[in-house]
Amino acid sequence: MEAVAQTPAPGPHNTVLIKNARVVDGLGSPPAEGHDVKVVDGIVVEIGPNLQNPESLPTLDATGLTLLPGLIDCHTHLRAVPGSVFRQDSVAQTRAQQEIQLRAYVAAGVTTVLDAAMPQAAFEEFRVMADRSTAPKIFGLAPFITPVGGYFGVPELKTEVYEDMWRPVDSVETLASHIAAAKALDPVGVKVTVEAGFGPFDVWPLFSDEMLGEIKRRAKQANLPIFVHSMSEAEHRRALELSPYAFVHVGFGEEDPSAELIAAIDASEAYVITTLGPYAMMLLMWQHEQLRSPWIRMLVPPNQLETAADEDARDHVGEQMAVLNMPSWLPASVARWASGWFFSEEAIKKMLSSSMRAVKKMHDAGIPIVMGSDSGNWPLFTSFFHGVGSILEMELLEKAGIPNETIIVAATSRAAKMLGKEKQLGSVSVGKAADLILMDGDPLKDMSVLQIGRAHV
Repeated sequence: MEAVAQTPAPGPHNTVLIKNARVVDGLGSPPAEGHDVKVVDGIVVEIGPNLQNPESLPTLDATGLTLLPGLIDCHTHLRAVPGSVFRQDSVAQTRAQQEIQLRAYVAAGVTTVLDAAMPQAAFEEFRVMADRSTAPKIFGLAPFITPVGGYFGVPELKTEVYEDMWRPVDSVETLASHIAAAKALDPVGVKVTVEAGFGPFDVWPLFSDEMLGEIKRRAKQANLPIFVHSMSEAEHRRALELSPYAFVHVGFGEEDPSAELIAAIDASEAYVITTLGPYAMMLLMWQHEQLRSPWIRMLVPPNQLETAADEDARDHVGEQMAVLNMPSWLPASVARWASGWFFSEEAIKKMLSSSMRAVKKMHDAGIPIVMGSDSGNWPLFTSFFHGVGSILEMELLEKAGIPNETIIVAATSRAAKMLGKEKQLGSVSVGKAADLILMDGDPLKDMSVLQIGRAHV
């Protein structure tokens, strides 16, 4: 966009009268032209045309600008620094980049994020970072609940970045311990894996029927909504046995969802977090011209851009993906040789197309979709940039055929409702936090206006 600005973070000095803005409220209402928004101590207290200013509040002339709620990205991984594993960043380097990444979200207009499986220690780590840095509001899911040998239950997947994730569930006693620990963290919910593998083989075990029943029962007793990681037709069907509150991925990188599955998800009333972004962000490892885009360069540290453009780093990612997604009986050398089979530019483009079709079908069926980019993702990836992913996600939803009004709702009021924060966040409404962004251009016509431009308001 030509210009984007976030209004000051809520606080005692955040008092302003925004004049003559075009207000997109995030609730799906038609834009309100020429409206004023009065903010006192970080809270919206009045909205309407030609508001009076007897208090002599500071004013901001928003003539010609669009005002909308701050965006909410409901699938991020804040500890992950793109390319850090390949570069072997030190702890100090990693922490410094994590703080930069928090600022990148705010610069991209993202004022709230959900970390979709935070290690227990990370809840405190990011609270401290947010206190001393410009940062979005941060909410988290409790660490992965995964079976022994399952997805994110093996050291090779965790890497050093996530080595302190909870250990895999090997008994009802372990599950009970995890649920109790999760309750103490006060997360948005718990994340359960139903993931057999991203490649052509099933390489990770799934929970038994009995354990799925225990997870469902104990999470309900603890009043912890279940967010499920599943990616395919079979996995989504099995995940439905948990009566999930939300699916953290649309999935369907290699197939289309059946009408029967779409109907079952619709009947479950579960939210679906979109996550088209991972495919577009993976493609950046081949599409280096995009890495030179001014808006991306404004959000991403130079060392991360350099690693993303490094072909050796890309080959390393592909080889590691192949080894982790091939059967254990297959020699690692053969798996590395075969990496180009499913980790190539063309293969990823096909996966993106499949996922875009799936999210459109889900939207058309009335399933409530919520914007989430999966930025950060697995630390070995070199191009899952924070802030950038959120904007790419909304652009991809537009390309998938989702109406722009719905995309904004999915990234604001509906996201806040999924988080259980709809009374505080997610729309330009009286009584809610003034998490607001102003921009040139019209996101209801073109999502690319979200891209950061040269000027700031």
